[in-house]
Amino acid sequence: MANAIRRLSCIPEAITQAIKEEGLQVPRNERRPSLQELEDSALLFLERRKSSDSGIGNIQPDLYRKRGSIVNVASKIKEGSSAARIQLQLDYDFQKSDFLVNLLEATLNIQLDECEFRFYLDGEQQRIETCKVVRGKAMHKEIFKFPTAYEELLDRQLVIELVSTQNSGSTIVKHGRCEVDLSALSPSDDLIIWIDLDSVHEVENRGGEINIYLQYLTSAQRLTLSVHQANGLTSGASPPSALVKASLTLDGKLLKKRKTSVKKSTSCPIWNEVLTFEVDPRVVGKCRLELSIQDDNTGKVLGVLVLGENTGHGAKIWRETLKGKPQKPRWLPLVSSPPSR
Repeated sequence: MANAIRRLSCIPEAITQAIKEEGLQVPRNERRPSLQELEDSALLFLERRKSSDSGIGNIQPDLYRKRGSIVNVASKIKEGSSAARIQLQLDYDFQKSDFLVNLLEATLNIQLDECEFRFYLDGEQQRIETCKVVRGKAMHKEIFKFPTAYEELLDRQLVIELVSTQNSGSTIVKHGRCEVDLSALSPSDDLIIWIDLDSVHEVENRGGEINIYLQYLTSAQRLTLSVHQANGLTSGASPPSALVKASLTLDGKLLKKRKTSVKKSTSCPIWNEVLTFEVDPRVVGKCRLELSIQDDNTGKVLGVLVLGENTGHGAKIWRETLKGKPQKPRWLPLVSSPPSR
């Protein structure tokens, strides 16, 4: 009864608000609704309003936020000292269980000729999506996809980093970082958010890079991998004698494997060799191609790159290859071990 009294006390304001937001009109030549009918309509309006507001979260809880709202995620440090400012559009595809991140705009506040933004969910550093930024050139809008259940997504954070590379790509320098609490944003609301990245300076060494070109011809049922070169390879005190082993798998089962020649005693080997695989178009989308660079002298794995769905850098190249989009040789980072399957 007390709740009903409190709701009824808001009836005049609710009637006015319902007329504004829902276009409630009273026809001139028809019977005017009674006060009781207006009150009943207003009560329904208040209940709908209450249920819509219940999932807003921690961002502006007293406001009714519609799909497509704009939200600001401010830097934790003083104003004007952020490394970059970016605009993202967040949404969730419930049919495919994909979290979608659309990079719309970016502004750098530090002097970098060439850098990249990295996006990943906390705890999944192996599944990183990147966007390259070159000073003086227009930035292309990009959409990144993170497969994950919506219930799990609300317990995660979207991590955004601004990085550059040194020493032929073997060293990563982090210049900016921000962690976005997704439970406070309700990412299914098709939100547009502005984010300030806090300035940081962190140096991270990694296992080098590899330059490859990938092509798939459906008519010939042929997957072609061109292995050009690698850099930043280390294997103890002396330079390694490196070769690349490529394994094509389906659901964890090995289908085919190929390997390059060995390049003696160099941390920057150049192969320029082509490895081919015959793959049925009906199953190629479910396959994974794992590249492993090894030291022929010791058998030590110097770096790994995995191409296929849900493999970070490799997922984007894999999708573009299977769609037949024009490709060009590109540098990709190596990791010490493959992402979890």
